[in-house]
Amino acid sequence: MRILIIDDEPLAQTALASILATRSDVEGFESAGDAVDALDKLRKNAYDVLLLDINLPEVSGIDLLGRLEQDGRALPAVVFVTAHEEHAIAAFENHAVDYVLKPFRPERIGKAMDAAFRRTAGERAAKLVETLPQLRSFAQPPYPNRD
Repeated sequence: MRILIIDDEPLAQTALASILATRSDVEGFESAGDAVDALDKLRKNAYDVLLLDINLPEVSGIDLLGRLEQDGRALPAVVFVTAHEEHAIAAFENHAVDYVLKPFRPERIGKAMDAAFRRTAGERAAKLVETLPQLRSFAQPPYPNRD
């Protein structure tokens, strides 16, 4: 899985990166310090999970998700990692997989990542089921076999 860490606090970015580096199910990760940088990275690369802070300079994490939805982009699984518990309801209204409060423990981030990966795998399976009839139609010969 590919992860984008979006947090303006360098210590939080470093801690999350250290946790992700120990996981065998993480193919790679990048960091963004604000919503502008995050939007740029999201336009250029595909990510399976966002580790997203709520309070970012200029544009909040929740507003960032709104912008992505306005662009018509499919949202990756979102885990909010923040020091502000008062935004939890808004986060879950915006399809958050989990909401982790700072300061966080590696075990807690691990549980949130497991939940995000399960959601991502489930969404991929659902898309495959949707496209299976189309794939079958391509596999059938265009004309009847005359043997």
